[in-house]
Order: sequence, then structure tokens, then C-alpha cells
Amino acid sequence: MKNKSKHSWVNIDPANYEYVDSYSTKPPRIDPHNLDGSIYLLELWRKQREDFRAKFVGTQYPSLSRCDCCGAHMIYGNIFNHDSGDLVKLGETCADNVEFHDSKRDLAQKRLRDRAKADRDSQKRLEARRITRREMINELKTNPEFREAFKIRKRNDFIYDLLWKRIQGYKWTERQEEAFYEAAKKQVEFYDKKQIELNEREAKLATAPNLTEGKQSITGKVIGKKWKSDDWGCTLKIIVELSDGNRVWGTAPAKVLETIDEEDGVKVTFTASVIASDNDPHFGFFKRPTKASLI
Repeated sequence: MKNKSKHSWVNIDPANYEYVDSYSTKPPRIDPHNLDGSIYLLELWRKQREDFRAKFVGTQYPSLSRCDCCGAHMIYGNIFNHDSGDLVKLGETCADNVEFHDSKRDLAQKRLRDRAKADRDSQKRLEARRITRREMINELKTNPEFREAFKIRKRNDFIYDLLWKRIQGYKWTERQEEAFYEAAKKQVEFYDKKQIELNEREAKLATAPNLTEGKQSITGKVIGKKWKSDDWGCTLKIIVELSDGNRVWGTAPAKVLETIDEEDGVKVTFTASVIASDNDPHFGFFKRPTKASLI
């Protein structure tokens, strides 16, 4: 909820405030070499705290650790007397705005100067990171790693986002550049590995017989698994690749389910009924697996 009182950040007028006192919400430190003096200061702090707290009962922020201007939490507070007779507690920043400015207009001008300076500094940081279109094209021509990353940019959101910043004309920080090339390298290696596996599978399937249907013994390696849930509960679905390259999909046998779920690349054998896919002669579905065991 916004603070709409006359002491709020928008409405505060330094000309209407007079400094009264300051306080700390933290108790004074205990000096083991001067316990009497420390106890005396602690009692003074407690008395001052109770006196100040009583003055702000029923206000918008009765706590001594909240600024009446911005509502922020504070450790060191400053009490001011307003022309209306209100006592107001302000944090260090808000107190400086009141003490070091003569009027509301003076304070508004200071805020505008601060905002303009922040905008200029932000623009300078952006300009320092800008690169020209020619520089980016030259990097594409001379840097093979950058060129490879550019080719696979749509496969990885992280790479795409960093490249988009580069295309807009901004340089990367050192950490961004390291992360970009590391991610690109891993992505290229991943797709190279996938392509090799795909080529090997295509070569194997070129001479493999079509998947046969009916009840049969299935022996192969689990190359994929995924838990699926429905109205009857959760089941673990697996893809098993046979020695001839054909693949079958179905529910994992209960007897070896725990091992398949915990480990990757498990080799299994079981008996099940197989139905071939209408779209791929080398892919099918199995059901009612029995006599399962690990290899």
C-alpha cells in the first residue's frame, strides 16, 4: 500500500521540518572492561526507546525501525518536528533529503539530477559494450566456434538469447563469453553424438528384417524410459532396442522395474506380445510382459 500522507516521499517538503533528536534501534555494545558504564548506557538506551515508542503509538508506522517517509526498515532513525505538530521519524537517506535541501522544489530538482545521472551512466555502460555489424560479420568469418554456435542457435535457448544480444550490437562480458562457448561446445558434441548414433542405426536397419508380430521372447537394451500417469496410477514406459536394431515400446516388467528405473542402459529379456507400428516397420509395441530378468 502506498504512503499517501504529507510525509510521504512524493509530498515531503524540507522547509516544514525541524530536527529534534536521533536514535539507534540497536542496543549499545557491552564493554567487559567497563560493565558499570555499559549497564548505565544500556538503561539510557532502553528509557529513550520507550519514550520515543510512546510518541508514535497510533501512527501509520508505530515501530521505531520504519521510516515515516518511505516505509523502509532502518537501524538509525532521526526525529523531526513538522509544522503541523507531528513528530516524524526518518531514516538516514530521507533525513538527508530534509536537512540538506531548503524546499520541495529543491528536493525535486535533486531527484531529477540523480535520475538523469543514473540514465547517463546506464547508457555509457551500454555504449561501451556495443559492437558494429561489421565486427560481428568478421567474427562469423574468422571464428569457427562462433560460426558453429550460430548454426545451432535455435536448438538452445541460452545460446539463442546471448546471440540475440550480440546481434543487437552489445559485447558480452568475460563470463558471458565463456558460458556461451562452453554451452555451444556441449551442444555441438551432443548433436554430433546423436548424428553418429542415427547413422549407425540407419546402417543397421538397412539390412535388418522387419519387426515380427506375436508372442515372442524380447532381448535388448533399454534406451529410453518415462513415467506416465493415468486414472489407474503410474506406470514406467520403456523403449527396448533389439540386437537387429528394431525397437519396441511398452510397460516395464514389474519384476525388473526398480532396476530399470534406477539405472541407465539396462539389458533385459522377457516374453511379451508384439504389435508392429503402422508407420515404421522397425518399430512396435509390446504388452503383458512376463518371465522378465536382467542380463
